[in-house]
Amino acid sequence: VVRNANTNNAPGRPADFILDGTVATSGGTVQFGDAQTSGSPVFDYDILTNAALWNISVSSATATLRPHDPDSFLRLQGNLINDGTVDATQTRNGAPATSATVVFQGSGSNDQSVFGNGSTTLQNLTMNRGTGSGIVEILQNLEVVGILDLREGSNPNSQIIELPLTTANLIISNCAPSAIADAGTTSAPYRYIRTDNNGGQLIRTICPNGVYVFPVGSFDSGQDNYTPATFTSGPTGTEGTVGVRVSRGDGAQGGHEFIQQNASDYLQRYWGVDNVTTTIPGQWRFEYIDGPANITGSENNFTRAGRW
Repeated sequence: VVRNANTNNAPGRPADFILDGTVATSGGTVQFGDAQTSGSPVFDYDILTNAALWNISVSSATATLRPHDPDSFLRLQGNLINDGTVDATQTRNGAPATSATVVFQGSGSNDQSVFGNGSTTLQNLTMNRGTGSGIVEILQNLEVVGILDLREGSNPNSQIIELPLTTANLIISNCAPSAIADAGTTSAPYRYIRTDNNGGQLIRTICPNGVYVFPVGSFDSGQDNYTPATFTSGPTGTEGTVGVRVSRGDGAQGGHEFIQQNASDYLQRYWGVDNVTTTIPGQWRFEYIDGPANITGSENNFTRAGRW
């Protein structure tokens, strides 16, 4: 437990958590704040780039965890449990933490989660998980203001982030089209945001004249289906957000529940677009994988798109 014992827990008087050697933990939790924590304590982490912790917990609702330096790394092999504030966008001096990065690099055989009742804002988020079917679950709203990189280096393993709750979205507030990196592919290893019709959305900030890939997909009948959406924004309008999720339909044979009952040729998949605040017009492209996992009947007979 790291406890800020200052009587005046001002942002200028943080409690520093420093690891200046190569560390790889195999369990346990570093907990910031506890029942004896008073005031609004601020904790700064300063961890060697290649050091890795297991679980991180911000257990006090009034506590804040942030990077010590603009390029501080936080590598996790376990979970991020946040009931306070994680703000990895600025340092103790208020300087932008432009290179501060949180890396999920757990064993591929185990899931990792972000959960709690707090607020989590990261500068950069990178995936670097081991081989296996494990995923990273986002169970509270998580905002990335810099870059979401779905693969560190040349990692050959699948890197999947899942959004299983309607109350928990992954928000990319950087409007650069390149704010999501290393997404794809339609075959293993997969690197995408896993959604369903009862879960959260990938929300991106849209600016004029950009091509924005939403690397979403779903897990259906034991199979990953990477079926991204792409929005090409026009030259006019106001910057804002767009959210996307994709899933099989929950009607008969994977169709949308409002599909015509006598339909014999249809796509077993639909994309939900919501959380729209931008006024920028544009063009959508929705991609799916040929074959029985996505198509009922004949693709040649697809003549119109449904909108509900």
